[in-house]
Amino acid sequence: MNVNNALQVIETKYSFEFKEKQIVVINSIVNGKDTFIVLPTGYGKTKIYSHLPEIYGLLNNMMGTILVISPLQSLMLDQVAKMSAIGIDATIVGECQPDKSVADHILKGDFGIVFSSPEAALTSGMWRKCFTSGVFRDNLKAVVIDETHCITEWGGEFRQEYSRLGELRSICPDDVTFVALTATATKSIRTQILKKLDMIEKEVTTVYQLPDRQNIMYTVKKSRNNFIELQWLLDDIVKNKFNAKKTVVYCRNIATCANLYEHFSMNINQCDNITERLVAMYHRSTAELNKDHVLEEFPKNKSKLRLVFATVTFGMGVDIPDIDYVVHWGAPSGLEQFAQECGRAGRDGRQSQSIVYFTGHDIAKDRSSPEMRDFCKSTSCLRHAMNSHFKLDTCSDTDSTDKPNSDLLSLTH
Repeated sequence: MNVNNALQVIETKYSFEFKEKQIVVINSIVNGKDTFIVLPTGYGKTKIYSHLPEIYGLLNNMMGTILVISPLQSLMLDQVAKMSAIGIDATIVGECQPDKSVADHILKGDFGIVFSSPEAALTSGMWRKCFTSGVFRDNLKAVVIDETHCITEWGGEFRQEYSRLGELRSICPDDVTFVALTATATKSIRTQILKKLDMIEKEVTTVYQLPDRQNIMYTVKKSRNNFIELQWLLDDIVKNKFNAKKTVVYCRNIATCANLYEHFSMNINQCDNITERLVAMYHRSTAELNKDHVLEEFPKNKSKLRLVFATVTFGMGVDIPDIDYVVHWGAPSGLEQFAQECGRAGRDGRQSQSIVYFTGHDIAKDRSSPEMRDFCKSTSCLRHAMNSHFKLDTCSDTDSTDKPNSDLLSLTH
């Protein structure tokens, strides 16, 4: 059986169709090539590795195993739950795994996919042992570094293990393929990641698509930092209530997030009952009960919750298909953060909007990157500016350099 036949079997079994670049990536991985992947939020990067164990089984008559390095416990738990629901044998290791017997099952090869934090995979102990011996290691085909931009963002003092992920090669069989997955990477970031993962640039397959979502209209507005500028959003909530446009407003700090939440709550007579609330906030200090409610209610198609004020904490792993607006109240610190966050809009393909309200203080030299400042002050095509920033300029025939769609451009200063 060849790869295309194997993919058709998977598509029939799980009732979906692989996208073009998913197919390109899977072919690269099963052919043993280290692969660097940049695909927009919502493209379906998880699909690339979810079915790899079965694909290897169809090709080699023996199921392969996959190690996935992921940054957040909540993200890993969510992915394990989704995979288990459709019959894929997956588990998680680390602090959030209370069942220590899972280690024995991993060693026996009972799980095709194992999720781990960098810390659990690199720190000596029970979980690392799972990856250095037993059936799981013997059948290990690929190590997937999900959200691989964290290597450059977090690999310093914050989470040092991210800068050591290349050490995983020393505990894996020599023929294991390394896969780097992210939604955003510049040429400089790509170079840094390849170096940290000991990937040889000339031998790496790079598959990328610009983080240009054609269904998102980009708008930037010079702001007076006055909440009245969001009156249009408040009016929508007051008028349409549970039918208001589903919106996320990203704030630069917790204080602003709380102030906006209070302002909106007071003006809509927010209900005390958490299950009936139209507006919520989400940041690192939010009570766990409220966080859980947002993560459970907001993704629902008929969610009563219509507006979430959030900080960067409401980011990776948040998969909500029907967001209409992503608003930045204060410019993000860089275009990488902006692309990740605005990409949460319109994942189901709906026409949606990304709106940035910025002040001169937001884009001061010590508060934002030069690229973010230029983006906010641009008088030309915002889509082109973002595409130019993320264009990798590699020579691979698997690259995508999709042209901007000026029909969805908006400029407001």
